[in-house]
Amino acid sequence: MEIQWDEKLSLGIEPLDDDHRQLLAIVNDMLKIDPPNDIKAPTLKVLERLHEYAASHFQREEALLERHGYPELPQHRQIHADLIRQLQKIQTDLQNAIKITMTVPLVMETHKLLRNWLFGHIAQEDHKYAAFLKGRA
Repeated sequence: MEIQWDEKLSLGIEPLDDDHRQLLAIVNDMLKIDPPNDIKAPTLKVLERLHEYAASHFQREEALLERHGYPELPQHRQIHADLIRQLQKIQTDLQNAIKITMTVPLVMETHKLLRNWLFGHIAQEDHKYAAFLKGRA
């Protein structure tokens, strides 16, 4: 089931909102991969795209926060690093999965992680820095 952009996700910082929309599009590509079809190869491909885009987005976001002296930047960086580690672990586990019975739970775990990240991280954590940045404007 595709996730629609919701204004609750909007930070009011257009370059970062654009990044988040792109991340949402990649997550939606992941959600379109539907068992019981061959899901391993397409899932790995989308995970790689997601990993690359998330890493570049996190760099842009963290650079902005650093320029503005965001006091919670160390914690925010750690949250980003944790997500990247989770994505890498899922990629590794999926690459090592031999049977479909091993693959499907990993894909479902990935779907859950990504939904939680979109609505947890962006809607909560990112809104903290958005309020900070707007207060400094």
